[in-house]
Amino acid sequence: MGTQDWGVQAGSPPWCGSDTKHAAAVASAKAQIENLIFTSATRVDAQGTISTSSAVPFNGSTPTFNVGGACPTGDVGQSPQVQVVGVCKHPGFFDGDDHPITNGFAVTAGATCNGSFRWSQIHDSNNPHNATFFWQTRSRPTGGGLIALLPSG
Repeated sequence: MGTQDWGVQAGSPPWCGSDTKHAAAVASAKAQIENLIFTSATRVDAQGTISTSSAVPFNGSTPTFNVGGACPTGDVGQSPQVQVVGVCKHPGFFDGDDHPITNGFAVTAGATCNGSFRWSQIHDSNNPHNATFFWQTRSRPTGGGLIALLPSG
């Protein structure tokens, strides 16, 4: 089996073989990269941090934090619209006990590029804990994306 035959037998579209097939592969790759970067790429619209003002007791929850806002013109919210992570801060001086929060989040997407979240402290029945949260909202263009802003020609 020759090199030119391999691409045909490997599946569709055949990326190996003749120069015509190679040119088609390059054009297809360029189009897909252009689409990803300039047309359909997910964007971070807003981001921030929120820290609790007081320690959260076991089975207690933070208030609901509203984050984000209206989407940029021409964009729609991208699921998940709100992403949030956090650090659980154990009482006392830093002794290595602070850790990422792995459970207890309730996150709700809003109507646009917004939403809300709250955290329930469900992992330590002996101590209340403060926390710091890092959040972001996301969107994607409805059409054209950044490429629509480039001058023609």
